[in-house]
Amino acid sequence: MRSDNEIQLDVQAGLAWETGITAADFAVTVKHGVVELGGKVASFFEKQCAELAVMRVFGVIALNTEVEVHLSISAARTDRDIGQALERLIQVSDYLNQDKISFTVENSNVTLSGTLEWEFQRNELMHGVAGLTGLRGLCNQLKIKP
Repeated sequence: MRSDNEIQLDVQAGLAWETGITAADFAVTVKHGVVELGGKVASFFEKQCAELAVMRVFGVIALNTEVEVHLSISAARTDRDIGQALERLIQVSDYLNQDKISFTVENSNVTLSGTLEWEFQRNELMHGVAGLTGLRGLCNQLKIKP
């Protein structure tokens, strides 16, 4: 088993190598393999990149994210705008059944729900939503049909 210090050093190195984020924006602590990631970023996409970088590190058991998304004035969008962009994203997708997906947008936080047939559909949808401008948070309640 790796020590917490080794994991912390690897997490910090992983954040430094990740494009699109600045490692100095994050505080990293590790206790018994559980990483706590704190800090402030300018977009949800940056938060997600940091989370993925942490989860790639060998020895990480769990991740507790306390990263806050502080949108710039130019990046802020209304819930209605985010909802319309999400609706268009779902409509133009060749791999999603629009009738099986629903979502809510509240305070720039999106909650996705519904049933999909394949894991790749969920992954593609999550990736597309994470790239929407103005998003602060994303809750995945999508299920895969057995």
